[in-house]
Amino acid sequence: MKGYRPWKKWSGILATATGRDFERKALPFLHLLWPALQQVPPRRQWDAKGIDLVVWADKGPFPCVVQCKGFEVRETEMGYDQLRQTTKSIDAFRKADITCETYVLVHNRDSRNRKFNEIIKNKLRQLVSEGRASKAFLWDRQTLLRKTFERMKVLVDGSLRERCEKLLSYSTNLFDFGGCYVSEVPTRVGALEFKRGEPCRLIAGTTTEEREISQVLVSDKDTRWTLLVGAAGTGKTTSVLAMALNSNRNVIYVPCASLPSGFPVTSTNTLLEEASKYLGIADMFEDNDRDVVTEICGPVLGNLLKQPGSSYVLILDGLDENSYFSRLEGLQKLSNQLADLECPIILTTRIEHLHAMFGDFSLAFDEFSNKRGPLRKGKLLELASWGKKQILALLDHAVKKASGDAKDRLSLFKRMVINSQYETIYGELPSNPLFMHFILEDIAREGITPSNRASLLFRWAKRKIRRDRSVTTRPTLGRDMDVEDFADRMLYLTENVAGKMVIESEGGYALVETINAEFIKAEAERFFGDSIRNILPILLNSTLMPAEQRQGVILRVRFSFRIFQEYMLASYIVREKTSFEQYPIAVKEMIHDIADDLMARPDSTLANHLKGYTGVGNPYS
Repeated sequence: MKGYRPWKKWSGILATATGRDFERKALPFLHLLWPALQQVPPRRQWDAKGIDLVVWADKGPFPCVVQCKGFEVRETEMGYDQLRQTTKSIDAFRKADITCETYVLVHNRDSRNRKFNEIIKNKLRQLVSEGRASKAFLWDRQTLLRKTFERMKVLVDGSLRERCEKLLSYSTNLFDFGGCYVSEVPTRVGALEFKRGEPCRLIAGTTTEEREISQVLVSDKDTRWTLLVGAAGTGKTTSVLAMALNSNRNVIYVPCASLPSGFPVTSTNTLLEEASKYLGIADMFEDNDRDVVTEICGPVLGNLLKQPGSSYVLILDGLDENSYFSRLEGLQKLSNQLADLECPIILTTRIEHLHAMFGDFSLAFDEFSNKRGPLRKGKLLELASWGKKQILALLDHAVKKASGDAKDRLSLFKRMVINSQYETIYGELPSNPLFMHFILEDIAREGITPSNRASLLFRWAKRKIRRDRSVTTRPTLGRDMDVEDFADRMLYLTENVAGKMVIESEGGYALVETINAEFIKAEAERFFGDSIRNILPILLNSTLMPAEQRQGVILRVRFSFRIFQEYMLASYIVREKTSFEQYPIAVKEMIHDIADDLMARPDSTLANHLKGYTGVGNPYS
């Protein structure tokens, strides 16, 4: 507890508080031990009975009685007058017709005056021997703070599992067929190499294997740092929450979106104080106590996480969801503060974030490399696309949960998956857990209708963009823009990008896999009116993602799924009313799907979207 700024601060505040003010200043700390403790009216019968604070009970002994003594003298000046006041209060309680389970006399000095301590402790033993109290204690202000510190540890431990259980339940039930956690998923295992004097090396895994990700996250006892990455919707949050519930460690889970965007990470305690707000430990206390509880919770967490061999694990989930960590400055400050912790640390972010800022990630963790010995290693885990095994596991859960027509439709889709017939309709989308949920919900409601594939893809792409945009702390464009306006502009942008990702050959046009990020940034300026310096806000709010790690100034970008590239290109061709005979069959089929949908539903959202574009520049100009 020594050396922690808030404790030193509050030790001074309590030392200088006197009389009833000392009661008020001590009360938030005492509430951590006895939440129902309350002040009694001053100079009334309670004061005459030697009671300042009490936990009320209608019958039987009071659970707790506290007598507070806020003296003006310094520790070495404790003398006859202070001893007289204290013994007078204890005698008043002993003579009153009152009993309690716990009696505490707390004063604002320290315990250096041995004579004072000996006399008062004899008085307290007399209370117990005469049956006025079951237990009686003498606390100085340091003892009060120490007891508070130990109590905060208990409260932290108790809140962790409950919070993770609620979050996992919430995250898996966001969809109609949620509540199913697929534990064994395709994963690539790489490494983080920290070498003193050099940037951290991120070594990507080369082979994909099915692993129970919640166990892999904390399987190596000597691994302090783990970076978990994956494309949007691949289950990063679900994986770390499942690990939190299944691990024998105490897991402190903090989503980066809950941290203020751009808050100053001036110390480890500052970071952990902000993290404690998300844990909600202070929420169980009255308004007057919350600020104090929040302030001291950071040092408590710091103490737990800085212990050698700490049994705790700290998870910071979604670096990409906080704009502060999308900059080198933010990542550097974060790594500087986390480097002082002794517990395992798990960071998660989208693969888009890692690849777009690859050089910044390496440089940001230089401080950890310098502090932690000449050579240390961490883990780089990448969640890959689902295979048929994972798709069927989620499908089995959905079939069991459904009933009536929905059950029949999902059972039909299951047979299509088993026979690998679903790809002609949905492409690779089922390999992404997020889009697999979208598909299951649509099939349950409408059945498998290939003719509306274009409408479904449009709806899913827009739904993903809305979902990304809802995280207000994530880097984005047009911060004040209406969400529907933003989603449409992002769709127009990606359609234009798809229109440029083609190459002419003898047999007609062919799709190219990647495009330079600089073109996308220039195109985005036309739609959002801002000067686009960083590609990251586009990647985090669209169906685009990096194709590989940044190579110097060059970053190649691709669509997250081939079927989205085909759909966006088809929409671009329809919108621009250009000939499509020289395009690949998959694109021509998508154009026919769009045409069929527009004929069937000329006033649909998709039709209105295609009509909305009016030429170069702002799509609404």
